[in-house]
Amino acid sequence: AACVVELLYFFFSDSLDRLPPDLGMFPGPKPIIMEIESPKELFLMLDGSEREKTRIEFGAHQVIIVRNDKVKQSLADEFGVDKDWIMTVQESKGLEFDDVLIYNFFTESEAGDMWRVVSNYTEKDVAEYYSQVSSESSEVEKFEWDSLMSNTARHLDFSYEQHKILETELKILYTAITRARVNIFMTETDSDLSSPMFKYFKQRCVADEVVKENKEGVSNIPVFGKMSTPEDWKERGEYYLRDARGENKLQRLRLAAKCFGRAGETKRQDNTLVLIDHEEEQEQETSTTKQGTHKSPEQRERLYGMATRLLEADDIAFLDKAGLCLYQSGDIEKGRSASILELHARLSYAKRDKENLIPDTIEQENFNSAAKIYEDLSDQESSDKLRRQHLFDAVRNYLCSGTMKGWKKVGEILDSNVMLLKDSTDLRQLLSSLAEPHAHDPISYVHQQLIKSPAKTQLLRISITNFFQSVS
Repeated sequence: AACVVELLYFFFSDSLDRLPPDLGMFPGPKPIIMEIESPKELFLMLDGSEREKTRIEFGAHQVIIVRNDKVKQSLADEFGVDKDWIMTVQESKGLEFDDVLIYNFFTESEAGDMWRVVSNYTEKDVAEYYSQVSSESSEVEKFEWDSLMSNTARHLDFSYEQHKILETELKILYTAITRARVNIFMTETDSDLSSPMFKYFKQRCVADEVVKENKEGVSNIPVFGKMSTPEDWKERGEYYLRDARGENKLQRLRLAAKCFGRAGETKRQDNTLVLIDHEEEQEQETSTTKQGTHKSPEQRERLYGMATRLLEADDIAFLDKAGLCLYQSGDIEKGRSASILELHARLSYAKRDKENLIPDTIEQENFNSAAKIYEDLSDQESSDKLRRQHLFDAVRNYLCSGTMKGWKKVGEILDSNVMLLKDSTDLRQLLSSLAEPHAHDPISYVHQQLIKSPAKTQLLRISITNFFQSVS
């Protein structure tokens, strides 16, 4: 990976900040590079045996990374595996695996034979790079270069304008490589397109090559034939479940459900399948209806049923998802959904190491979502008592979110509702308590920032002061 970054520095010096070379925390095996002629040879490497079986068995911490969905589907069909165990580089972002096989990265690269420009980066250039960067923070003081091995790839002079696509390709390659914690395998079917980078890796002495003529050597790479324990599968399922958000949310949920199934965790698998049903329904609704369209009674009933099943799981991992289903099931459940979202955020916060007081991204999101729901409920109420309670609940959650946006909303609520909130004893007590530390409570981050970051909390401080002056 560090050698890939060097190429970015050399060819596209403005694309990233120059830092000392990376150094792995622990020694480990070198990446394996291999040129193959057909997927059958790939099967030998993956399974370590002749093709007598009809499918490859993946371990809990293994993945194949490809360039696009077309290759993903073709490999899945060839090896009889679920395509969710094969990922594009984009799908793999943010995840880590013990064993990663990167298949046909250069063969399928949009850069084609532009990779030949790598031969412009010579031993002299590497030496110059190492002489310019500080080695103190990374402890990397030297590099290796195999001077006896010549790079026989056809040379191509570099042009920044003509070869700009390589900047993106190198960054994608870095992402793919850094998904691995232990083993990396790179296999290519087009030797002309892969040889420039393969020879570069060999010259830099950072990879070992498996020669395909040595069949015994191929079959003795027992990586993807590993067996995983039920505990391994459960742990991996939890990993995917925690990471199930953003554009890859549905894929992560599918993987979590399959991992729980292999672990024998039937109940957890069933609850994850509920989340998949909800996510698929949301995707279908987004593609077929306009945003804001009222849900049909049948849709609301399904959402309520999903929420009920998730709440019955009695598991914090599904609590906020239950709150979301309740929120979407209709106005009558919005207050309950807000309380569930807040409860999830508080329970999650209570489980974490308190050296870092700021709520994490999911906790912030759930606190802010609960606050927004309470604020909306206040606008819908005619009773001053209920409006006051909802606004107090909104202020509490916006404060707990630990975000500048949330604290700004606190100021807006206090400034706009002085007359309504002046009789709220709970609110006065809450705001007064910010002067004191709170053990195991997300409000403690507000207390910390009021002391340590006066500039950051200036607007919040002014709003709270003005509120007390108005009600005194």
